[in-house]
Amino acid sequence: SLRGVRARRIGEQAYLRADARATLELAALRLSVDVYNVGGAHYLDIAQVRAPGRSVLLAVEWRRGTN
Repeated sequence: SLRGVRARRIGEQAYLRADARATLELAALRLSVDVYNVGGAHYLDIAQVRAPGRSVLLAVEWRRGTN
């Protein structure tokens, strides 16, 4: 999935931030990758602190039977 937002605060330039997620399920395993701020947008967050750049999160989930 892909989620994006274009925003602009008073006195600042507009920016586009996009996040993406891909998930694959194989039997009892679920593999996922999340990419935050895909384009590496530069902007200040609500606390006026520079928002982090692009980051990637990899996850592996193993589900056991519930017998």
